[in-house]
Amino acid sequence: MTKLLPLAAAIAMAVSSAHVYANTATATQEGSNNTATITQAGFGKTATIDTLGQYSSAQITQLEGFGDNHQASIDQWGTYEVSATITQSGDNLDAQISQNIVAFSSATIDQSGEDQYASVNQSGSWAHNGYLTADVIQTGSEQEAYVDQSGQYNTADVMQSGWDNYADVDQMGDHGYADLDQGGWHNEAFVDQSGGDYNNASVTQGDFSIGNVAHITQSGYGVGGNPNNASISQYGWNDMASITQSGGAGNTATITQY
Repeated sequence: MTKLLPLAAAIAMAVSSAHVYANTATATQEGSNNTATITQAGFGKTATIDTLGQYSSAQITQLEGFGDNHQASIDQWGTYEVSATITQSGDNLDAQISQNIVAFSSATIDQSGEDQYASVNQSGSWAHNGYLTADVIQTGSEQEAYVDQSGQYNTADVMQSGWDNYADVDQMGDHGYADLDQGGWHNEAFVDQSGGDYNNASVTQGDFSIGNVAHITQSGYGVGGNPNNASISQYGWNDMASITQSGGAGNTATITQY
């Protein structure tokens, strides 16, 4: 019978624990009307879901458990009504959703903790070219959220609470709607809507905030009763806000600082 010295035993236990906690899960599906679900708890989890087909849904849940450092990604290709949801809790979180050539589809990322990264990339299909929805909810500090959408009638909602947060929404196409809501201080919010018409963008940086920055850029046509609209509301002090609109007519820009 082999006996381990105390140091060797400790190293063996640490390696064993690493294998227990650092798990990886992968799901791949092709076809219509599929559902994929991955649930993990513990330290250093990695989850990946890839789907090809319409009327499909994918969901990843990673709980804080005994640790952090989770990574989750969902990649979907299809035509109609695909949905993706990632829910994470803990610190050092990474969540990415990509939906390609889709319409009437949704993506949601919900994170709580510190040092979070969230990314949603959606591109409209050739047939219907849009009607996409992206929702990012982050609670904590040092958060980053990115939403990139192309097509028509797309909606992006980003909500962050805490401090030292960053949000960036890029929309290319017509009839886009972007809403960014940040609470806390030292936050930055950017919206860029280009290559289309009749877009709406709104940034709100919340109560008693300090040192926040917000900027909205819109390019495209604005016509009479259906123009491009941009608004920034900031509640606090030492904040900065700017709106840039180019092209078309009938555009509206509103900045309110309390």
